[in-house]
Amino acid sequence: MNYSVMTNIQLLQECFEFRAEILKAVAFLPFGLGSTVCNAILIASIVRSEHLRTRHEIQVICALSFADFVEALATLIAGLYRSAVILANSIDILFTPLQCMSLPHSWAWRWSDFATSFMLLALTLDRFISVLFPLRYIAWGPTYPRIVIGLLMQTADDLATSEC
Repeated sequence: MNYSVMTNIQLLQECFEFRAEILKAVAFLPFGLGSTVCNAILIASIVRSEHLRTRHEIQVICALSFADFVEALATLIAGLYRSAVILANSIDILFTPLQCMSLPHSWAWRWSDFATSFMLLALTLDRFISVLFPLRYIAWGPTYPRIVIGLLMQTADDLATSEC
């Protein structure tokens, strides 16, 4: 093969690699946007409705939805950031781990991973308690879910920032 054919093959390969990278980055955008909008609608609906706000299980679901909202927003921001980096042809620039962790979507992902896990645990335990002790569960009032949600969110925050 002559040099011209090799150069054309290399250019074609680089074009496919660029398109694959941009496709991966852009794929974050619709998922992040869709999930952000859906969770925002759910949170707004719960906050605006007094009937929903006063129910224990809905308060826990709202907290889980908030953690999912942060996760979705981080996904959207990461997609925008990654797309901008690729389009600016800066994909080969190396960053230190500290630089990567200082990006807003990295912090949001780190916190929301812990928060989502703990809120799923809280939701499971809440359902378990409501089935085992239905009368006590009703009598506990609105303070119980607020304490559980607050403690779990604080624990998620502590764990997310403990290793940095």
